[in-house]
Amino acid sequence: MERTEYFLERALPPLEDLDNKADAIEHAGAAFLRLESFDHPQDATVSAQAELAAEVYFNRTLSLRHALLGLFVLGLYHLFEQQLGRVYAYLTRFGPDPGQFSLESASKTIEAASGVRPADVTAWQDLMELRSVANVVKHGEGSAAEKLRKIRPDL
Repeated sequence: MERTEYFLERALPPLEDLDNKADAIEHAGAAFLRLESFDHPQDATVSAQAELAAEVYFNRTLSLRHALLGLFVLGLYHLFEQQLGRVYAYLTRFGPDPGQFSLESASKTIEAASGVRPADVTAWQDLMELRSVANVVKHGEGSAAEKLRKIRPDL
């Protein structure tokens, strides 16, 4: 959990509040361009240059934020999947072929071996949402995105 906390508390905050940061860049850029201009351009030109600088900052930083979040989601889900695969391999070492691992087969195997139905565990629904987000990050638009929109239209 230490890496998750670091990511959420240290890596993401500098990438938040982009609107205000872009506005500050625009205002600072306009002031700088007015001071540094030797041929005294019209205020509209200075303003347009400052606005462009703010827009570039905003777009690049927003893209970076989305990329980092996507990578974090992928890593977090695949860590879960890897651990589930280890449990499945342990439980099936004398049973079905461990190479046939899937979320569904692992759930059935765990239920058969322990009597615990993974879908009844409180966090299971969250893990399935995480799985859907990870699939959208990997595959983009398509069936994964449609499924995610149905279960989490707010995303």
